[in-house]
Amino acid sequence: MKWLDRAAVAMAFVAGAALLLVAAVTLADVSMRYLFLRPLLSAPDILQVTMPVVVMLALPLATRADSHIAVDLFASLGSARVNAIRDALIKVALAGLSLVLAWGCWERSGEAALFGEATNMVALPFAPIFAIMTIGCAANAVLLVAEAAFHLAGLALPPAPQLAPSPDEENS
Repeated sequence: MKWLDRAAVAMAFVAGAALLLVAAVTLADVSMRYLFLRPLLSAPDILQVTMPVVVMLALPLATRADSHIAVDLFASLGSARVNAIRDALIKVALAGLSLVLAWGCWERSGEAALFGEATNMVALPFAPIFAIMTIGCAANAVLLVAEAAFHLAGLALPPAPQLAPSPDEENS
């Protein structure tokens, strides 16, 4: 699980760098627009290809940290073993969904490369973006299967990697 955590953290750092790029481009675009009446014509294109990178590369760490929105409709039904099996089945189903998304992104990557699809203003190619999205979805699927295996084995998941101290740690 340790290598999966390291991969999730590495992808999250790339997602964070992409998010910083989004913020910098947005700041530059707004500043140029209002100060010099010259917006960055490339800004929409850069944002269009960067936001999917942010979302899909942050996905594995969000999954590992269990920070997705969840509705606990059946949280207290059954024994601990029944709950572990339920959680494993949910994770396997989500892994299957992630693999379907990864496959779709991979297919789109090939199509985008074949047809030379790119953004409108500065012709940033879409194929690498779909390939990056494939990596994020596939990594998420592998992580979900590993977590399902922990649940089925009756083992507690190791703690998720912490990128920042928790509020409890800050106060002590």
